[in-house]
Amino acid sequence: MAGILNKLNSANYVTVKVTDNAITNGNNLIAAYADAKTKTPNGTALSASNRLALVLPPAIYNLGTQSLTLDTQYIDIVGSTNERGKHHIISKVETVSSGVVRQTANDVKLINLKIENTGAYGPAAFGSTDPAAYFPDTNLNNTYVENVEFRGYRIINAARSFSMRLGIEYSGTFINCKASDSSSYSPEYSFGGGGTASGTFINCEGGNYSFGGGNSGIASGTFENCEGGFDSFGGGNSGIASGTFENCEGGDYAFGGKGTASGTFINCRGATNSFGIN
Repeated sequence: MAGILNKLNSANYVTVKVTDNAITNGNNLIAAYADAKTKTPNGTALSASNRLALVLPPAIYNLGTQSLTLDTQYIDIVGSTNERGKHHIISKVETVSSGVVRQTANDVKLINLKIENTGAYGPAAFGSTDPAAYFPDTNLNNTYVENVEFRGYRIINAARSFSMRLGIEYSGTFINCKASDSSSYSPEYSFGGGGTASGTFINCEGGNYSFGGGNSGIASGTFENCEGGFDSFGGGNSGIASGTFENCEGGDYAFGGKGTASGTFINCRGATNSFGIN
C-alpha cells in the first residue's frame, strides 16, 4: 500500500468497506466517494500536493445501473494491489451520455482497476454520446491512468456499449492500459478513437479505430509500445498521424492510413495501406 500512495504523492487515503455482496460494495464505493469530497486532509483543502486516495480492496463493486461520477479534483481511485482485475467496478449503463465511471474533474488518477459496462444501447450511433465503461469529458489533460482495463459489451453488432467514450479528445496520460470487449470482436474506438489522441500512451492495447483512429481521427500525441487494430493511430481514409510513435503496431490503414502520416515513426509496423499511402 505504501508504494501506491507514494506514487500518488499522498499519505491521505480512505478505504472502501467491502463485503461478500457485490451490490453492497458498489453502494459503499459511491458513498465513500461522497464522503471523500468532504475531507480536508492535513486540515487543508484538497490540492495537487494534498491529494486523497480512495483505496479499493480486492472485490467486485456492482453499481447496478448507477455511475461513479468523478467530479472533484485531486481525489484518486486506486486498487490496493497490482492485479487490476481484482478491483472490478461494474454497472449496466444503457443511457446516452453516460458510463460506469464518468469523469468531469481534470486532475484525477485511476490506478489498478477494471471498469466494465454490461449494458448494451442500440442501435449505436458511433458518436460521443454512446454509453461506455469510461466516459470522460474531453481535454482532461491532467488525467493520469495506469494499469486499468476498460471493458465494453456487445449483444449484436448494433447494440452495445463501448470500452471508452469515443469521438472526443484524450489528452491525459495512459500507462499499461487495455481496452476490451465482452464479445469475440476486437474492442473499437478506444483511446481517442473517432476523435483525437493527443496525450501520452505507453504500453497500451486498443482495438480497431483506436488511438485517434477512424476516418478523420487524429493521433498527435506520444505513443510507445502500443498496439491497435485496423484504422488505428490516426488511420482510415482521411486520418492524421502527426505524433511520435515508437515500437507501435497497427493493422490495415494504420498510422495515417490513406490520409496523412507526418509524425515520427520509430520501429513501427502497420499492415496494408498504412503510413499515409496517398
